[in-house]
Amino acid sequence: MASIFQDMTALAVRLGAINLAQGIPEPLNDAVLSQSLRLSADCDWQYADTAGDSLLRAALCRDYQLVIGQDQILITSGCTESLLAALHAARRRYGDAVAALEPFYPYYRGFAEILGLRLLPIGMTVTDRQWRLDEQSVGAQLEAGVRILLVNSPHNPTGWVLDEDSGARLLALCRAKDALLIIDNVYADFVYDRDDVFRVREDHLDQHCVVASSVSKMFAASGLRLGWLLGPASIVAEARTAHMHMSNCQPLAVQVAVRRMLEVNDKAWRRRVRAHYRGKRDLLFAALASRGFDCTLPSAGHFIVAGFDNISDETSSMEFAYEFAKENGIVGLPMHDFYREEPPRTLRFSFAVPKSVIERACRNLMEGAVS
Repeated sequence: MASIFQDMTALAVRLGAINLAQGIPEPLNDAVLSQSLRLSADCDWQYADTAGDSLLRAALCRDYQLVIGQDQILITSGCTESLLAALHAARRRYGDAVAALEPFYPYYRGFAEILGLRLLPIGMTVTDRQWRLDEQSVGAQLEAGVRILLVNSPHNPTGWVLDEDSGARLLALCRAKDALLIIDNVYADFVYDRDDVFRVREDHLDQHCVVASSVSKMFAASGLRLGWLLGPASIVAEARTAHMHMSNCQPLAVQVAVRRMLEVNDKAWRRRVRAHYRGKRDLLFAALASRGFDCTLPSAGHFIVAGFDNISDETSSMEFAYEFAKENGIVGLPMHDFYREEPPRTLRFSFAVPKSVIERACRNLMEGAVS
């Protein structure tokens, strides 16, 4: 389903090019993670609590600054499983249609196929060089009978962020239509230019809102596969049943290590990482714009969406990506898997890689910059 990521990575290897196609984060935490795992290794290696270690769940609630019951949080195998389990629970209660922001993360189509859901688009527009949610599109889907909204905020690939006002309106719509809002919040620690971001509160976690996230981006540990789901106890209980039939439980040593990481990597540390990523974003954005790409500056996340109308007459994003990689030594990601139909003429570029790699990519881009 998401083979485009592997295909473009293979292209980068074959050409010896810089891979900005795949969103693997810069390994800023490996030494601390290894130390945490060593300290946690002397523990029980049998089945752990299916719902997750109680101390880890409590630590996550503190991290979110939430006072909720232990029955309102579930530990899973990454955000991927959290979303799949949440959609399973939602399907049983809210029907077989789910609306998601388009462009949407390609895995969402896989979730829909596995669960027998119809995946429908919520429109996004670009105005004043910023991506925006088309709230009329949301209303139209709810009026048409859709009762599950899957909102990725911060959004992959555009970097759009759900703000407080829009979040409040979405929740009000969901309550009025008896719908469920599922928020994929995996890039929550990477918001750069906004202070009005929608924040989950206790009163949001009623029958109409759940939140999924993981350590993959928070601690730059995409292979650790530990995530969580926050929501009303009834939804979390149904998600736990699905989780029990998938991964069942996560190793206790890993859960203890993540709890240690939450204590060590405090908010101040994450602010420094966020500033580091913002610097990489700004470097890459400026170089892409100089090269002639039509870019929108992302407010969050790890990616820049760049249109190539000003650079090439190639009609296919895949053809352009291949030619651009061969000529410039940089691999971007064609976005056809992010759309149901033919996508706009754009590539997605990741700035999650080390700064030295971004600087090398910028040099390559500037060599062909528009004068």
